[in-house]
Amino acid sequence: MTGRRPVRPLMEHFNRRRTLHLQRILVLAALLAALPRGAHSQERAVSLSVGARGYEGGAGTALVTSIRVESPLSRIFLIEAGSSVADPVEGVLRSATTVFEAQAQARVPGARVAPYVGIGAGYARIRSPTQPAQGKAVLSAGGGLRIAIRRQIGLVADARFRVPEPHFDVTLGLRYRFD
Repeated sequence: MTGRRPVRPLMEHFNRRRTLHLQRILVLAALLAALPRGAHSQERAVSLSVGARGYEGGAGTALVTSIRVESPLSRIFLIEAGSSVADPVEGVLRSATTVFEAQAQARVPGARVAPYVGIGAGYARIRSPTQPAQGKAVLSAGGGLRIAIRRQIGLVADARFRVPEPHFDVTLGLRYRFD
């Protein structure tokens, strides 16, 4: 046999990874739903995004998908928690495949195009071709734009950089605001 993987085991692996990611998203959503509701709870939102995860020095990129939930603390400050997943990148010694993180963000309230910046921390699952997968704490910094299209529907453009396993995500997604 040539070094090709049979299609069936590859699809089973893909489905198992996506199922685990979905389970993690549901747990995260349940935890966020349990947060105390303040005066700004009507501004809670969820976003689903796709983009690219890149590695230091242009070593490679991978398709990344993410889901994030916003929970406002005040008119300006909010907590955003989420998860992102990407396949390992060939040629990159250590790839961050799954990231769970929370960010404290400051935003421009009430604007149709609202810029924001944030800092946060989380957990990343790191894969390496020479070592077993391991978990590692990560710190993140990022920013972006939330663009209102309609009252509840909008777009979100986001860029984040994470260390100590340096990588960045650039994503674009749909945002739904709960009223």
